[in-house]
Amino acid sequence: MKNTFTPLLFASLAVLFFSCDMEFEPVQRFDFYLQGTWVTNNPNDIKYEPGTIVIDFDTITISGFGINSNYPNAVRPFNGFAKDVPLKGYSEINALFIYNAGTWQRISYYLEDQGIGKNNLLFLTFGTDAAILQKKTSRYNE
Repeated sequence: MKNTFTPLLFASLAVLFFSCDMEFEPVQRFDFYLQGTWVTNNPNDIKYEPGTIVIDFDTITISGFGINSNYPNAVRPFNGFAKDVPLKGYSEINALFIYNAGTWQRISYYLEDQGIGKNNLLFLTFGTDAAILQKKTSRYNE
């Protein structure tokens, strides 16, 4: 009885394994050094209201960055992005990709990494303007 059960078990597992139509997608995530809470760092820039971004493993939540009524035509960081809701995203070398309103949008960045526990700065490019954000908390030490 034992000899017929083992081949039958392997045959049924093989049929189950090969009959499944599994598709594996690569994991897209934000790099660990980007994960955490970032706040605007340029108090002299009065073109837009201060803002915060929270970057998790594969989402980014954007808050603030409203229009200053004195500069209604200024290039504003995250203009047109949904605010205060987690958006899917990931990073590649010097680029953030954020899924917003049915499309992937690319934002160039430069990270000034001053070491663990230091004031790291994130420079984001929006058209001809840039936003500077400072890391307040890391995902790993909150």
